[in-house]
Amino acid sequence: MQQLTIVLASLGVAQALLLILYLVATRVGARQANLLLAMVLLGLSIRIGKSIFNHYLDIPPWQRNIGLSGLLMVGPCFWLYGKALLQTGFRFQIVHSSHLLPAFVYIAFSWLIPNNFDFAAKLSYVFVLSHMLMYLILSERQRRAYNTPTQVNGAKTQY
Repeated sequence: MQQLTIVLASLGVAQALLLILYLVATRVGARQANLLLAMVLLGLSIRIGKSIFNHYLDIPPWQRNIGLSGLLMVGPCFWLYGKALLQTGFRFQIVHSSHLLPAFVYIAFSWLIPNNFDFAAKLSYVFVLSHMLMYLILSERQRRAYNTPTQVNGAKTQY
């Protein structure tokens, strides 16, 4: 049963990586949105891949921290993905990359950040989850701001 679990979990990560390649390579649709969705999937793949390895192998704390950095990438990329879908003429600018700074800092100092289930490690994990929650709230507020009735094929719809 354990082998089946690891195979199925690994297939999920592999499928996500293939979808990332497709989103990066395709020239159809909203290119900016596709790239941001690819980054969301990459962050989730890093996180899930870390969880798979951590469950079956004893990985060092710095590798567990790199997995957590995936979550720090998901929040901002999801929010920017929403902007790319909802705002006409959206362009990813250098200032947007500042939202990814916590993920890069977490990766750069992954060897220094505690991840051994003590108080500091739990506090770090609360920071990561709070960061993601903040971006999910921002994404929902953004969606509500654009939640106006529209006409699609003669029928009134609302997102």
